[in-house]
This record gives sequence, C-alpha cells and structure tokens, in this order.
Amino acid sequence: MIHTPQTPPSYNGKKAVIIPLSSSLIIGSGENADLVLECEAVSNEQAVIEKRAEGYVVTDHGSNGGLLNGRFFHRAVLIIGDRLEFGTYAFVFTGLALRMIPSVGGASLFAQDIWRGVFIRAKGQPIWKREKLQILQGAGIDVKAGQFIGILGPSGAGKTTLLKCIAGIGRPNRGKVFVNGKDLFRNYSRLSPMIGFVPQEDIVHSELTIRDALTFSARLRLPKNAPPAEVGRLVVSTVEKVGLIERIDTTIGDLSGGQRKRVNVATELLTRPELLFLDEPTSGLDPASEMEMMELLRRLADSGCTVVCTTHLMENVFLMDGIVVVLAGKTIFEGAGGLAAKHFEVSSLIKLYQQLKTKKVAEWVSLYAKPNHPQHPEQFELIQPDAASSIKVGGGPRKRLDAMIATATILVKRKMRMLCADSKGLLLLAFQPLLIGSLIAWVVPNPATSIFVAYIAAFWLGCSNAAQEIVREIAIYRRERHAGLGTHTYLFSKFGYLTAVTSAQSLLLYILAMLFGSVEGSLLWQALAVVLCAFSGVAIGLSVSAFSRSSTQAVMVVPLVLIPQLLFSGFVVPLSDWEETPSVLKSAKFAPSFHAQRLADLGQIWGKRIDSSIFAEPATAVAAANIKSDGGLSFNAEFRDFSRSRRAVLGLLAWAFAGYAGSWAGLKKNEGKG
Repeated sequence: MIHTPQTPPSYNGKKAVIIPLSSSLIIGSGENADLVLECEAVSNEQAVIEKRAEGYVVTDHGSNGGLLNGRFFHRAVLIIGDRLEFGTYAFVFTGLALRMIPSVGGASLFAQDIWRGVFIRAKGQPIWKREKLQILQGAGIDVKAGQFIGILGPSGAGKTTLLKCIAGIGRPNRGKVFVNGKDLFRNYSRLSPMIGFVPQEDIVHSELTIRDALTFSARLRLPKNAPPAEVGRLVVSTVEKVGLIERIDTTIGDLSGGQRKRVNVATELLTRPELLFLDEPTSGLDPASEMEMMELLRRLADSGCTVVCTTHLMENVFLMDGIVVVLAGKTIFEGAGGLAAKHFEVSSLIKLYQQLKTKKVAEWVSLYAKPNHPQHPEQFELIQPDAASSIKVGGGPRKRLDAMIATATILVKRKMRMLCADSKGLLLLAFQPLLIGSLIAWVVPNPATSIFVAYIAAFWLGCSNAAQEIVREIAIYRRERHAGLGTHTYLFSKFGYLTAVTSAQSLLLYILAMLFGSVEGSLLWQALAVVLCAFSGVAIGLSVSAFSRSSTQAVMVVPLVLIPQLLFSGFVVPLSDWEETPSVLKSAKFAPSFHAQRLADLGQIWGKRIDSSIFAEPATAVAAANIKSDGGLSFNAEFRDFSRSRRAVLGLLAWAFAGYAGSWAGLKKNEGKG
C-alpha cells in the first residue's frame, strides 16, 4: 500500500517531514492544528498526542478513523516504530518525534536474473587452483507487500544464497533486486532500515537476558537520543509479540532452541521492518516449536510485514501466501502451494523433493513458464523541504565522532554486562594475574627473569583474551554491520574493553611480582613494557580472531604467536649468540617482545653508573649486554638514554596499529561471507 501526498505537512507554519513531540500535538486539517494535513479525509482536529506518565498517548477524535499499525484505534500508548495513518499521510513514531514515511503495510520485492558464483578448490587440486561454482543461475522472485512467502528446495539448491542476495546481505554477480520499485543496491543506505534479516546462527549473546539483549540491540539500531523509557516499552512490546514475556528476564543460554529463535526474530522486529527475511527459522526445532514459529511469521505478515523465509518444511506451507521452488540455482516454480502440487503432479507437497529427482533441472525449467512480470516503476519519494524549515539531522565530523563514541560505549557496556553475567569467567579473569604474579614472586629469584616473565605473560593474556572475541560473535557482527554498525566503531569498542581488562590484569601481576618478589630497577619502564605488551597482544589476538574460522582455530594459533616472542626477545637467547647469524637479529627486531625487552633493559640499569659491576650482577648482566650490543653505551656515566625508549615504545605501538589493520582486514573479508 503506497501513499502519495502532494507535499509534506505543515508544522507550525513550515513544511516538515520530522515533527518533534512535546507536551501536546494537535493533528488535523483545521487552523487550530499544530500539524496540518492537507487531506479531505482528515478532520479539523483528527487526533491529539499528549505526553503522559505512561508515555506518549495518541487519541483519535476524527470522523474518519485513523490507523495505528494498520488497525483502527481510539486511544493508545505509542511504542517506538508505531505507524500512524491519517488520510493519505503516514508517520512513524521515533520516541521523540513523528517522521513522515512514504509507505505502510509492508514492502514489495522483485528480483530477476540473479546470478551468484563462488570460487572453490576442487578435491585433489592444489590450494592455489580454484574453480568457479555457480550457485545461482538466473533465479528470481516476486513478492507483493504484506505476503508470507517460502523459498523451498533441496539442500544445495541455492536457497540461502538467493535469500542473502535479495536481502542485500550478499551482492549478486548479475541481476536486479527492487524493493518498493527501487534498486536495492543503488539505494541500500536508504532501504536497509526497512529490512530485517535473521540468519540461521544466533544473533544474540547467550550470556545476556532477553531484556538486556534486546535493550542493547535497540540502543544500537535506534537514534542515540531515544528516551530510555521509550526503549524499555519497545522491548517489552516486542517480547510480547513473540510470546516470551514470561521469560523476559531469563538468560538466553537457558532457553530452548525454539525460544532462542524467537529472540532472534524479536531482535529484528525492534526496528519494525517492512520486509523480514529468515534463513531456515525452524531448523533444529521440534514439530511443536516449528508450528509456533511459522504461526508467528504468519501473524507478522497479517500485521503488515512482508515475510520471506527459506525452509525445508512442507507441513506448514498452508500458512504461506505462496512458495518459490529453487533447484540447482534456478527458479522452477513460483505461486500458491495448491498450484505447486498440481504443477509438480504430486498429491501432497511432502512428496515434492522425491518428485524433483524424476526429471533433469533443464526439464523442470522448461515446464515452468515464468509469468510476464510488469516493470516496477520508481515509487513515491518524500519531497524534502528547505533546510530552514526542517529539523537538521546528521552533521559534520564532530557529530560523526560523537555518534561513533556513543555506539562504542554501548558495545562496551554490553560486553561488561556479559562479563558480569558470567561469574566463572569473571573469577578466571581475576585469578589469572593473581596466580601468575604469585608464581613469579615465589619461583623466580632473578629480577631480570621476573620482568621477562611478566611482560611475556602480559602478551599472552592480551592474545588469549582477544583470540576468540571476534570469531565467536561474527554472525552478530555481520547482522549489526548490515544494520549500520561501523567496522571502526566495533573495533574501537573491542580495543578499548580488552586493553583496559588486559592492562589491569598485567599491572596486577607485575605489582605482585614487585611487592613479593625480586623485581628491581625503574618501575616506570618496566610497567610500560608490561602494559604495551598487553596492548600489542590484544591487537594481534584480535587480528587472529578476525581471520579464524572457529574459536578452536583461534586458540590453536595463539601458541604459534607466543613462541616466537620467547625466542626473539633477546633474553632467552643472548644477542651475542646471533652475531654470526645477522638475519636472525634483523628478524628479532620486528618482534614485540624484542621492543619490550629493550624497555625492560632500560628499567634494569636506568640511573645506574655503567662500569664492570653492571655486567657482573645477574640482575643487570643481560640488560647491560643487550644495550651494549646496540652500541652507544658510555662507561663511568649514569645511564639515561631516552632515544632507546622512544624506539621501543614506537615498535610496540607499530604492532598495535598493525594488529588493528589486520583485524579490520579480517572483518571486511568476513563481511563478504555473510
């Protein structure tokens, strides 16, 4: 259903598409109205929106009733995302304002000639030799606004790939996708807010309660100035819609499979999408849960949301308005379920997959005469008023930076909430530095060895803390990325949280080793070595996580990163041993541990007079020898060489930046797989 008013309405005498809400707003066509709608079907005083204790309350007084979410109403408390219709005008409630929208009642979808291929390595072929596998070969789909459509087909037919292409999650190699008549990929930034996508993987954190998970998701997807009370009402309303209100404060990890699926759906419903895509929403569910999920999707379609899902199930096809059958990447049928049974000559669609094996793909394609779809013209777009007459949104670099900081803060708060909810994980984070620091103080008598173990432990803590951080929530990242989350914002939040946690752990173990052990020398340089090692370890660990395919793989890579730090530090193997192998020394100078050891060396002899005793003392022998091998060590003078410290600090920071760049590259690569 598309509304096409001639111009935006008048708000306080000026044309506007965003109407702020205060204590009261009169909507109508008369002179006394605050928001004037130029439409014969709108009464002089059609409706009033008032701010009450329970929220913004809308009351309809018009002779021709207005619609709230497609239904007639008299009085209601507005929830973020609610849609109001008066005559030919439609608005959405944002929590602080009404925003004019061009359409209500779901969105139409049309895709034609969709091709998508991937490069794979054939069995027995070398790793560099890849062949292109064509997953989709001219597939298409036509969905009317408000319909519930199922994409069916055997495993490997291309259902999921087609779903991702028409949802904008994966770009086809060829073909066109139109949403409400607009090219999806040319207008993705404008159309993506009206699209919801639920993958097979969970897109919520199992450590959080339903309320917390949806609240954080709402905070990320809604405007940052949305009032907390309005967000809370939205969360409760959404949980009620998916039938989980009695479990709203239950940890998601304690829910059944069907209940978790409904939480995933609820996450997408927070923004009230007009077009909802779901990939195998009933996979892994028992028959009763399958039916509940399909009935939920039917109700969503009846409420005005266009729903498209992939499925293997045939028992619940009767709930759908139509089906699309895909085989070997081609659309071989599109229409109502009853017509499908007749077309494939089966008594029941349960026998469809067996019947598909009786003919070759080309035969099924030839039997299906594709309907002659009408062209989808560009549909109504709002006429933007003059800048002076509208509320300015967006902004320059300062506003973008503020928005990035606000989003990163939400992500960090979510991570902290997850950490606090995991009592065992929290105890482990605290126990690690206590144990390591105590062991250093008890076991290691040599001060130089103590600080070496401390910074290696800090590097290991950084790597191990970060190695699983991205890979275990990559499905959540992909979905939030397509919902508008910036890659840099996501990484900043990870770096901020992990650096703070790991630095606290590292300083704690260093303080224990210092207070109860044999640590000597300049505490400033030693503590700096420990903290910067933790920082570079976090960066490298995140890079490992971003490129890993599983948490297990990420954990297995950590030792491969840690062992070279032991060998190239210049402590385990003295630099003098590398005099005959300069290539090893050159390689060592790239290692984070090499730069950390330089800082530790500075700390061991900082402020001390350089003489023969420096090389005789076990606590300073390695440090003095290392610095002497670098050249420029002046005898019979106090050692205070800041140039060496700058090089070491810059070397560790360079690794941190390299790890950040690697994390960014890994995330971008993973986005393409989403």
